Parts: sequence; structure tokens; C-alpha cells
Amino acid sequence: MAATETKQLDSMEAQEQGSRGHWNMAPLQLESLCTRTTVYPITVRPYDDSNHPITPTHLTSEAAMSIHDELNQALKAAMRERNTGRRDTIRLLMTTLKNAEIEKGEALTAPEWQAQLQKQAKQRRDSIAAYDEAGRSDLADGERAELAIIESYLPEMMSDDEIGAAVDAQIAAVGANGLSDIGRVMGPLMSKLRGKADGAAVQRIVRERLG
Repeated sequence: MAATETKQLDSMEAQEQGSRGHWNMAPLQLESLCTRTTVYPITVRPYDDSNHPITPTHLTSEAAMSIHDELNQALKAAMRERNTGRRDTIRLLMTTLKNAEIEKGEALTAPEWQAQLQKQAKQRRDSIAAYDEAGRSDLADGERAELAIIESYLPEMMSDDEIGAAVDAQIAAVGANGLSDIGRVMGPLMSKLRGKADGAAVQRIVRERLG
């Protein structure tokens, strides 16, 4: 592993170990630490004699923390393995989520970070189609590799059959009869399927049903 990446990896692990150590302090030590720093708005819980670690309440949400933890661990693994393609893709995802959180001003919910990753996945699918059409299989393969990494952090997408069943139910619910009714079908349908189905696939199947 290159010296620069070794230093980065050691720094990441040291920061992670240090942050864990803070929350395992006795209550008086933790309160003293809190008075010296303004990094986190911490609410200290009453001391638990069973020696459970004291944790800042805003860090206990698994939904908010799991994707960041998972990406961070994956990045360290990719750096150890010298897998530059996976490393660079994961870094891009981490930057994407960080920028989205900065724009929002707070942590993303699970549907929000999934939507961000869905956007990244759609960009890869669009690029794959364009490169395949242009006969650039080398570039398309690179996009496919990135897409596979992105999709590994997303819920399993609905199949065409599952989407079709949802489309049929929505068409029946609104009484749609043709393509002029596509807006009445797509709007509520995408609200239900967002994060579960590819939007392009949904639109294609709706058009097939109404056409």
C-alpha cells in the first residue's frame, strides 16, 4: 500500500478508536470532556451501574449512522486491498452524501440517502446505455463495475413483474384508459415506489400498459 494511503488509513482508524474511547469514560470524566469541547451538542444520560457505555443521544440512530459506518469500513477495506476502483467509487458516494447533508443542514434519513444513491445509479445506467450504443464496451464495463458497487448499498429493486402488478393496480385505481392519463398514474405510483423501483422501468411499463 502506498505510504500516503497507509497514513490515511491509520488516521481513520485512530479517529474511530478515539471516538469510541470517549464514550466509555466514567460520567464525571465525560462531563468534564463535554465542558471543554463544542464539537457535539451532547446530552449525558444518568450513569448506569451495569457499565453500559454512555452515548450521545443524537448518535444512537442506526438509520442515520449505518450507511456512513458501512461506507467508511468499505473504504478502509478497499485501501488495504489496493482496489482503486472500489476505493474511488466509495469515496465519491461518501462525498455525495456529505454534500447532501450540508445542503440539508442535518443528517439524511434512510429514504433521502437512498435517493442520493439512486441518482448515482441512474447516472451509471445512462452512461452504460450511451457507451454501449457507441460501441465503447471498455467504458461501459467501467460504469457497470461502479453501478454494482452502488447497488450493493441499496435495497433490492423490484422486478418488472412486481412493477407491472403495481402499475395495473394504480391504473385500475384511477380508471386510466390511455396515454393521456399517464400523469394520473405516474405521480402517485412513483410516490409509492420511490427507492424500490427504477423510475425508467416504471415509466416504460406504464406506457406499455396505456399505449
